[in-house]
Amino acid sequence: MKKLSLVSFAIFVSFCVYGKFTYDPSKGTIVDEVNGWTFKAVCKNTDELTLLGKDGSFSGAAECPLDLSEIYSVDGKTRYRAVDIRSLPAAAKTYITAFIAPELTDISEATFMGCSKLSTVSSPKVLRIGNQAFQSCTALSTESVNGLLHSAVKRLGSNDIANQKSLFAFCTAIKGPISWNLPSLTTNVVAESMFNGCSALEEVRILSDVAEIKSAAFKNIAPGASVYMPLAAPAVFGGNAVCRESAPYPKIYLKGNYDAWFKVIGVSHQILPKERFNDATWTPTTTTTTYAKMRVRMSADTEMCTTMKTGNTITEVAAKDKNVIAFVAFNDASFCWVLKMPEQGFRVIVR
Repeated sequence: MKKLSLVSFAIFVSFCVYGKFTYDPSKGTIVDEVNGWTFKAVCKNTDELTLLGKDGSFSGAAECPLDLSEIYSVDGKTRYRAVDIRSLPAAAKTYITAFIAPELTDISEATFMGCSKLSTVSSPKVLRIGNQAFQSCTALSTESVNGLLHSAVKRLGSNDIANQKSLFAFCTAIKGPISWNLPSLTTNVVAESMFNGCSALEEVRILSDVAEIKSAAFKNIAPGASVYMPLAAPAVFGGNAVCRESAPYPKIYLKGNYDAWFKVIGVSHQILPKERFNDATWTPTTTTTTYAKMRVRMSADTEMCTTMKTGNTITEVAAKDKNVIAFVAFNDASFCWVLKMPEQGFRVIVR
């Protein structure tokens, strides 16, 4: 039996323990001889490696990075480009603090789902990331997400646009800003629930045009978060796409093209324009909300709205920010503000 020594862990945090991986081609296993991890390694083809916990075994309680940067085939050439660890038991996933795979091009569906200590991911050549790949990775850093969302990425979610979903949902350590500049996306869609429940996410900048922003893409991100949109409106703006169920509500910033944006937003949302904040004749297009309810929801956001009352009756509301264009509701359950992009000033320096 020939064993090939593969890689030693770098120490990413002070409590990490060095690991020493060996690959046993006769058994198809990768063994971490220090920490007692044994993975069943299944090579589906010459470019893909699957690590299966339930077909091998897992033991130990060391929090360590999983570093595949030096896994080679016996001929010395880099072999493994796609990695799937979704079959690992939940206990194993809680020990992975970092994932390093510089030659990786594909991350499979649900690969790291529930890896609660995974904070660092470095895969700069990744081109395709499956549904729910990082869902509930509650320690995942902003830097890691921006590193994965590089300009060469071709697919985020499944091949079926209708079923793309939840890649970074409930990653509660992501603060932003997240930069979305993905001209190579074949589907050009912000997937359903892409950042749903990322409760610390304060800023997103969508720099490249997108065809669709699916439902709940940015639902319940940080209170008062800012999402900056491109000039071109998408063809679809799904329900709950940018919203919170409680104040302070998120803010959508538009560069212009307001009619096109409001047309697509209005398909699934109620839009109360700023000039009608105090116009009792305004009526919604559905029965899910009313003028009075909209004003109550607005007044709850004291960071954005001032309110005058007579007793318990709201008599007047006003936006604090001069750039506010409208207040938006989805089924009287979640809300957001729409604003003009703030004008950028400049300085003249005389020498």
